[in-house]
Amino acid sequence: MLRLHVLAVDDSEAEQALKLRVRDSVLACLAPELENVTGRDEAREIVAQSLPRIAEAAAAAAEGRRVEVSLGREIYPTRVYDTFSLPAGPYTSLQVRIGSARGHNWWCVCFPTLCQS
Repeated sequence: MLRLHVLAVDDSEAEQALKLRVRDSVLACLAPELENVTGRDEAREIVAQSLPRIAEAAAAAAEGRRVEVSLGREIYPTRVYDTFSLPAGPYTSLQVRIGSARGHNWWCVCFPTLCQS
């Protein structure tokens, strides 16, 4: 799996709304790139090669705030969806940090595609 993790500047209503716009922009950038991908390693490689494009998409939605985009390993808590759950543990993660990245975050699975905006 490849997770997506977006961290807002802070917890203000405006910054949380901005975080969701950045998320939507990143997902729109990733969708065509990952559309026909069948394996995690291929998805990871495509995302790694697309980091500059992903950063541009995130920055375009960030309204002048600094944005940092990286691909690495992160520890995630257990996540329960309607029909399944993902156990807590380390996952490969595309992380998007907006500004100081001290606000509430948003995460999902971008491969296979489980993210919903």
